[in-house]
Amino acid sequence: MAIEDYFEENVIIKRNIPTTSGMGANVDDWSTHLTIMGLIRPIRGEELEMFKRVGVDVDYRLDCGVSDILEKDRVEFEGITYEVKFVYNPMNFDRWLHIDLKRLF
Repeated sequence: MAIEDYFEENVIIKRNIPTTSGMGANVDDWSTHLTIMGLIRPIRGEELEMFKRVGVDVDYRLDCGVSDILEKDRVEFEGITYEVKFVYNPMNFDRWLHIDLKRLF
């Protein structure tokens, strides 16, 4: 099976369009840029202890068709928001993209 056979619908790519509030302050406006098909999966995880609390740090990867996605974009899927960290076109074949993500809390 090809990787595309595992893609799911409704992966939303959001792009920040900075605006100015009525008081002159810069405001981030994350607007929907694209809705694509893709597969989000964890690629690395580790347990962390910080301030006597244990947590988990996990990196994710989005595999999708070639689209207009930048490192400064965000991805939303099933109510979870991720920050795009790196966009990679494997071997420059223009068949799909590997996009490294970090979950936002």
